[in-house]
Amino acid sequence: MARTSDLAFLAWAQRLAWVSALGGAMLALVGCGGPPSEIQSALSITSRALVVVDEELSPRADAAGLECEDSSETLAEWRGCFRGWKTADAALTNAGRALRLAQLARDGWEQGSDSGSFFAAVPCLLVALEELAEGLEGLGVEIPEEITGALGLIGALGGGSCDG
Repeated sequence: MARTSDLAFLAWAQRLAWVSALGGAMLALVGCGGPPSEIQSALSITSRALVVVDEELSPRADAAGLECEDSSETLAEWRGCFRGWKTADAALTNAGRALRLAQLARDGWEQGSDSGSFFAAVPCLLVALEELAEGLEGLGVEIPEEITGALGLIGALGGGSCDG
């Protein structure tokens, strides 16, 4: 009989294989005119991942704010206590902005622009997702599978540097 950790590893490995296959398929399809539908799928999955994080983070941040309020005697103490939550919230906001820019660039590509704007936006979205994951880790919050999946999908679209 398989142990729970073995089953979890197998599930993770299957997700990783799927992400790798999808990423390869997306890269193979680029250059056939407009953006392949798999790119929109990757952006939609990333959008859902950000919603999941927001839904999970908001009540926890509210509770942390109250705990910081109870344990702090000064505004500076409260700010120090709540700093990690503000960092994670800012990372979530930045990831949302980067996703919107990637979506706009993808939509422009669909309307006839070249793919350059989209592929210039991808590294910034990847950096924003990585910063969100780091912010969550800094709080001791488990990174949702949706974010891990989004990181894999967006990472598979290509590298480069974020110049924005």
